[in-house]
Formats: sequence, structure tokens, C-alpha cells
Amino acid sequence: ARWGETYEQVLQAFERGGAPAAQGILEGAQRDAALKPYAAQIREALSDVAAAEQAGRGLDRALRALVSRGALSLRLASGEVVEGRFSSWDPGTGGQFLLKGGESKRTLRASDLAPDEFMPWVLPPSQGRANALLLLSRGLPGAAALAYKRYREAGGAEAKLLAARIEARRGAALEGRVGSALTALASPDLDPTEISARLSAFPTAWRRTAAFKAGFPALRASFVTARGAQLASSPEGLFKGDCKVDRRGKATLSYDFSEPGQGRDFRPSPTHYAGSEVKVAEGAGTFKGVVFVEARFLPGSLKVVYKVQTWDPKAPNLNLLLNPQSAPWTGILCGVGLTLTGIDSLKIDTQARKRAGYVVDLPAHALLELTGATPERRMPGVLAADLKPSLRGKTIRVTVTTSEKGLVKVKIGSRIPLNTPVAGLAQSEPGYVALAPLASTYEVVELELTGKLDPAWLEERARAIAEQEAATLPGPL
Repeated sequence: ARWGETYEQVLQAFERGGAPAAQGILEGAQRDAALKPYAAQIREALSDVAAAEQAGRGLDRALRALVSRGALSLRLASGEVVEGRFSSWDPGTGGQFLLKGGESKRTLRASDLAPDEFMPWVLPPSQGRANALLLLSRGLPGAAALAYKRYREAGGAEAKLLAARIEARRGAALEGRVGSALTALASPDLDPTEISARLSAFPTAWRRTAAFKAGFPALRASFVTARGAQLASSPEGLFKGDCKVDRRGKATLSYDFSEPGQGRDFRPSPTHYAGSEVKVAEGAGTFKGVVFVEARFLPGSLKVVYKVQTWDPKAPNLNLLLNPQSAPWTGILCGVGLTLTGIDSLKIDTQARKRAGYVVDLPAHALLELTGATPERRMPGVLAADLKPSLRGKTIRVTVTTSEKGLVKVKIGSRIPLNTPVAGLAQSEPGYVALAPLASTYEVVELELTGKLDPAWLEERARAIAEQEAATLPGPL
């Protein structure tokens, strides 16, 4: 223990004051009666200190000569290879390295170089203990570890105290490097995708460090903030369908259901219908029950265009709910897939036990305001109808447009059966668009929504997606 403490003092003295300070401690140890059993180790350490001083002079000459060597190819500790030349070099601060082509430059320090770059500049492997001592004093524990490894490979005897010091310094240097790397990644100037890419490139050993475990939560929070702000300012990344935003801030969401992932932009509503489902395959979205479009729009100037395909020729196909807020729903219900001859007779019976809602005696297309009173029991939240369908062929194109004046225009095919003022619609709160069936299952082959997205929803949605992406970042091990 006494010799271990003394050797530790020697290493620290050499790092702080060079060979004279280390030699003074060793000479004092030679006079210490308690350390007489370690006389051989003391002589060996004195020899190492003297050799390390000699190696230091050679290393300094080699580093200063880098400026005059012209074109260089250097491996860095990061694994990167740089080509160019040094225009200056300072032992303390490093040098300016002009990259090949002369278009840019970067500062390189000795600690930036790969460990094997130092091996030609120090003593032969047989004097690897001295090399390790020198490289430790220069703050290069990786190079010291390589020097000690080559010393052992050349037949050198084990030096446990020196090896332990090297490993301790390597661990401390790694912790510092990882901490600095995480701090750099938290820069507000970095794109979040760049943060993710750089973090994914971290070596596995880095993710096991205490510095990584301590710094990762703050980095993750920084990523969520930056990525959320990025997504909110560019909504295109919030959707699986195609999204385009014009100069006036209107977003157009388009779905052709060519990719199954587009179904992730639709939210089944178990609150109103426990059997709600979303499936996307073979160019169509197949929906069961009530399904919400995730996007929330500001009131007024909302346009919805979609093509629906009939499954059952004996039943109407689809309703469109505009601005459904909560249960019980309030908003606008557009019945779609019905004949265009108008309403011949209409009866509203919200108290009916079996068929609450509206009942149309003849085929018709209807636009009604929902109150949420006594919904039809089989399909909670959706008003029911007894209707004769008039769909011909496989698909029908429907366009629903709302205006800031409170008008709702419904266009089926090329005809406009309704252009009706609806009280309160233009002044309503930002709301969703929901697809709600009159038949149990329906298919949409195209869907397009145009309107101004609600800024509060944008921020909420962007942060939720940023959180999902942050959950995939490689964390501590």
C-alpha cells in the first residue's frame, strides 16, 4: 500500500512538473526504510521517468515538424480520416489543419488524433512503460494504453500500478468526452435529425458511461423541444398521408390509401362505438364504426373531398361529422350516398326507443345539426335513418365545403343538392372531421381535407410525435 501511494505521487508529479518532480519523490523513496523491499521497482521507475523525458523531447519535435511535412493523411480518434496540411501548431492549443482543396480548415489538438498516430513518434515498444508515462502526462490515455499493450506484446513484464492508472485515466477521459459530446448535441443550432444521427453513431461503450446516463434525459428533452418546434412549423411531417401547405397557411391532406401507414392518421373512437376499426390495404381505407381524422381545423373554409365505395347495395354508405367535440356530440351531420331528389317528408323523433334521430320516408340527402340526444343504440353517437340508397356503380365523389359565413355546401358528383346556412358553425371551436357509417362497414378510396390547422393542435400533435421519436433514440445501457 505504501509503495502504491508513492507510485501514485510519482505519476501525479510527472504530469504536473515533469521528470525533476517525479525523480525527487523517487529519490526520497530510496531513503525510506519502509520501502526497501521495493528498491528494484524504484530503480525501474527512475529509469522510466528518465526515458519518458527523452521520449517527450522526441514527441515535441515530431509534433512541431507536422507544419513542415506538407501533405498529411491523419486518422482521428473518432475514426475519421482527414487529408490536408498544418499551417500552424502549438503544443498547448493544437494547430490549424487546412483540409485538402484549401476550402476549409479545422482546429486539431493532439487529443484529436488516433492513438496509433503517436507510436512512430515515441520510443520503441520495449520502452513502452516510459511511453505510457509520457502519454498519460500529455492527457492521452488512449495512446498510453496502446503503448502499454505493445510493450506487453514485445515481452515486457506486467506493471500493475501503471496499468491501473492508465485504465483510470481512460475511464475519466471517456466520461469527459461523452459529457462534451452530449453538450454539443444539445446545441439549438443542430437539426433534430442530425442529433438523432450523431447519437446513433455513439459507440456502445459511450452509452455505458455515467456521463451518458446523467446527460441523456436532458438531451432527450432538448430533442423533443427542438423536434416538436420543427414539426409544428412544417406540418408535412405530422402526417402519413400527403400534406401540402400553401402561402396562406392552408393545409391540404390527401389520402389515396396506397400505403398501410396512412391508416395511422385516423383514430378509432371506442368512446362512441367500441367496434371502431381502421384498415388500409389495396388502395382503400376500410372503416368500421366511427373514425376521426387526427387533424383539427380552425372553423370556416374547411373543404372535404372523398370517394366512397359501396359494400352493401341495399344500405347507404357513409356519414360525415363536422366539428364533433365530445360525447354527447354536437356538430353537423351530412348523410351521404342517398338520392338527390330532396326531402319529401322528414320526421325527427329524439325520444324513439329503437330509431332515435331522423327518419326519411323517401330517398333523400340530408344535412342536420346533431344535438347528441338519445343516439341510436346500435351505433352510439350516430343518428339513424331508414333510407333507400341510390348509389350507382362502385364509387361516388362527395365534396363538403364550409365557409366563414356559416354556409355548408354539399356536392355529390357534379350536382349541388345543398348550400345551406348552419347557425353557429363558423363561430364554433376548432374541431375534428369524423367518418361515421350508416352501414356497419364502409370503404373510402380517396380523401382530401383542406383548411387551416389549429395552432394549439399542431403544437400538441408535434410534441406527441417528437416524444414518439425520442423514445427510439439509443439510450443508456
